[in-house]
Amino acid sequence: MTIVHLRRARTSLVLDARGPGLPRVLHWGTDLGPLPAADLPALAAATVPPVPPSTFDQPAVLSLLPEASAGWGGRPGLAGHRDGRDWSTAFRLDALDVDDAGPEPGRPAHDGEAVRVPDGARGHGGTGAARVTVRASDPAAGLSLTIEVTLDPTGLLTLRHRLRNDGDSSYELRELTPVLPVPAVATELLDLTGRWCRERAPQRHPWPMGAWVREGRHGRTGHDATLLLVAGTAGFGFGHGELWAAHTAWSGDHVTVAERRPTGDSTLGGGELLAPGEIVLGPGEEYATPLLYAVHSTTGLDGLSDVLHTHLRSRP
Repeated sequence: MTIVHLRRARTSLVLDARGPGLPRVLHWGTDLGPLPAADLPALAAATVPPVPPSTFDQPAVLSLLPEASAGWGGRPGLAGHRDGRDWSTAFRLDALDVDDAGPEPGRPAHDGEAVRVPDGARGHGGTGAARVTVRASDPAAGLSLTIEVTLDPTGLLTLRHRLRNDGDSSYELRELTPVLPVPAVATELLDLTGRWCRERAPQRHPWPMGAWVREGRHGRTGHDATLLLVAGTAGFGFGHGELWAAHTAWSGDHVTVAERRPTGDSTLGGGELLAPGEIVLGPGEEYATPLLYAVHSTTGLDGLSDVLHTHLRSRP
């Protein structure tokens, strides 16, 4: 396969899709500029994690769907089983489709509605939305996976996973959660909570080891739901600091997670919060996750708002 570099607005996304396993994110953040293709393997080599003592014998790879079979010791991206079997997967990359073209900013894109980009962001990378579709399978587990990644003209990144049961018996799905890596410079978390008449109250704290899990169990978006889970550099504010943020686009039971491991790996992710037995896939059936929206900013919280508001105003 290949290494894919997508650029939109002030954001770069670099995916190592050379296989044989699922693609991993080499970089999500500040625009890297027009990197020569020959430089991308060097970036991949520079981001291979070390192998510390008393761990997996190979570098633990964090892919777009974290798997224990790849040495990942944090929260798995997929949890499920087939009557106690096939609870661990080892997906292999089957195909990769890249669509890095689209209408130019300012030209009609949605029934006459113009594509808008944040101020000062024109000319960075391609035009229109860039899309990557990953197709993978695990014949031993009887499962196939499709991952859809989109970087739109505003720099907003979206992820969605689709899981299909290719086996001849039912597969109970417990969790399917898209995740993205966050650099170690992000050391603080900010999210929102509250109650009726006091919604969206901010809370922030240092990012500790372990998982910071925000769940919504109201069957809809509750008063205590966080609109964004934000990870950022120390002391970030409205107009300063580098931030990475995630939003789980689901008005139902949902989970949004920030995880930091002693190995130095940090991730943001989110998905639907499934009840036991809620999703049982029969042979040939498929489940799709809600969209996970992800946004990066080098200008604090205002930079996040700039991207998100511009995206919303570009909708038909």
